[in-house]
Amino acid sequence: MHYFQLHIKDFSNASRHLSDAEELIHFRALTWYYSNEKPLPLDKTKIYRLLRATTKKMKIAVDSVLEDFFIEEEDGFHQSRCDREIAEYHNKLVKASLAGKASAEARRKSGGSKANFQLENNECLTDVEHIDKHKVNEYSTDVQPTINHQPKTNNHSINISFNEFWDLYDKKVGNKNKIELKWKRLSDAERIAIMQHIPLYKNAQPNKQYRKNPESYLNDRSWNDEIIHQGDNFESTTINRSNHASTTQSSHTEYGFALMEQLEQRTRACRSQPALDESYRNNVYSMESVI
Repeated sequence: MHYFQLHIKDFSNASRHLSDAEELIHFRALTWYYSNEKPLPLDKTKIYRLLRATTKKMKIAVDSVLEDFFIEEEDGFHQSRCDREIAEYHNKLVKASLAGKASAEARRKSGGSKANFQLENNECLTDVEHIDKHKVNEYSTDVQPTINHQPKTNNHSINISFNEFWDLYDKKVGNKNKIELKWKRLSDAERIAIMQHIPLYKNAQPNKQYRKNPESYLNDRSWNDEIIHQGDNFESTTINRSNHASTTQSSHTEYGFALMEQLEQRTRACRSQPALDESYRNNVYSMESVI
């Protein structure tokens, strides 16, 4: 058996009186029993080795567990619950095998007659049936009917493969399988629009580091966004700022020269008038020294 059901409550109640070593040996004995689908051997030396009881304490624990939970018979130490569940497991395998063989035999017997029935029906198709099928499609919408409600992409070959988009976008990050599913859900017209938009988008943003990830590009429907040529705007902005700076610098220079000329005139006036108030003359001299 590849697994067995461990009924925690039953195991806990049965192991309540055991020491840690005995509980460990008990669990090892059960796993070996289910895994090998047979009772523990009669030779206790072999049991010690199979359950890895290497110390005297562990060997005593083995003896206690065998006495409490196992019954010695001719072919080994049996555990009733293990025997019952292993037998049920094999019965289920036998029933499943028989059911599978019966189903295969039934399909084999009905296969020939069913194929002949389908062939006869195909030969009896008339023009009227073809017209009826045409009328069904005539009233269909953009959402086409599919077989067994499968996604449209399973029954419809797309006009542009995902790999063409993946290579053209040239930013191969994200979950490729997930992105491919999104690509397949798009309409033919949307895929064409995307393939026309990507070269313009890449030209406007040459550095792929600053381009959107492909999944975000599809989620945001970015092919409908307006292309902004950042390079042109930056250049014009730089030129405008440069012109503004030069104009401002020129006006500031002219203002400085005019201010200096006024101060020189006042200085000359102060020097030519000895009776001028001393504090006013000091202020003028201090401004002159700053300039």
